[in-house]
Amino acid sequence: MLLAPAVALEVGDQAPPLQVAEWLNRMGGDPGRPDGRSVYVVLFCVTWQEEGRAALAHLERLQARYQQHGLKCAAITREAPEKIKDALSETRRQCAIGVDADDIVHRAYGAMRIADLPLTFVIDKTGKIVWRGNPFPPLERIVAKTLAGALTAEEGSKIVSAQEEAARAQRDGDEAALLQALERLLHLEPDAVEGHVGRTQIFLHRGDAEKAAEALQLWHKGCAASPVGLAALALFLLNQTDINFRNPRLALSSAREAYEMKGGKSEPVVFMALARIYAELGWLEKAVAVLQEGQGVFSGVEGAEAAALLAYYRQLLEVRSAERP
Repeated sequence: MLLAPAVALEVGDQAPPLQVAEWLNRMGGDPGRPDGRSVYVVLFCVTWQEEGRAALAHLERLQARYQQHGLKCAAITREAPEKIKDALSETRRQCAIGVDADDIVHRAYGAMRIADLPLTFVIDKTGKIVWRGNPFPPLERIVAKTLAGALTAEEGSKIVSAQEEAARAQRDGDEAALLQALERLLHLEPDAVEGHVGRTQIFLHRGDAEKAAEALQLWHKGCAASPVGLAALALFLLNQTDINFRNPRLALSSAREAYEMKGGKSEPVVFMALARIYAELGWLEKAVAVLQEGQGVFSGVEGAEAAALLAYYRQLLEVRSAERP
């Protein structure tokens, strides 16, 4: 879901220092004092919110994945240290976690409203904010572009504006305005999966098969260099309940492209998409093989889902084998 946080800081502003009362596991990198080599992500969240816990888990994955490329992540919360330490005792945290007991950092970043959380800021190597917003789903895409030096504050400001425009239209139930905002977002970020999903769903809701087909082709073209985007397209096609809007051929080709693409085999969603499509087509042996290959990539909730799916496909194979004469 797209959210439009009301924050004091704007994209292009210099990030304030992280003057927290206490770092629970280790001190985080400080975007207020940039080292010229690191990209920073600052997440404001509360762990009693389900979305906050999911955002923290997502931040952990990003830190582990991009740390060697210069990413430094910090989660900032107002919660009592004892509560957070209980959670920390369950697992080793990759990103720094700071307790902002006096609200100094929350006020500096304009993250005071609980309704705006989780709220994330991405800061470049100079300490300049290049993006802000809800971390789902764009955060990893924004981080990767910032690390590659492919996102300026000016471009980030336009992206945030389009995302907030889409959020307002979605909240107001204004489909025409939402479509316009999503098209603006996709013009800025052709690989923005959430933009493709929203745009295609609008045409499907209208029953406009021709426009929906065009939207799917645009999705495929826009994500031609994104294994995550192509895998998301494959799963979207697979999950359509109306058979008139299913496209197994495009789903299979998209999943295979994602799998064979550079970086594709490091993405859990790529293995899941290809395995599910193979199973849908009745190729259970291939589905099992793909999930087995991806076991080193899966972790957390994704790992549990993949393990359950693997067990299910194996059971189906046993049933099939038993039915053969």
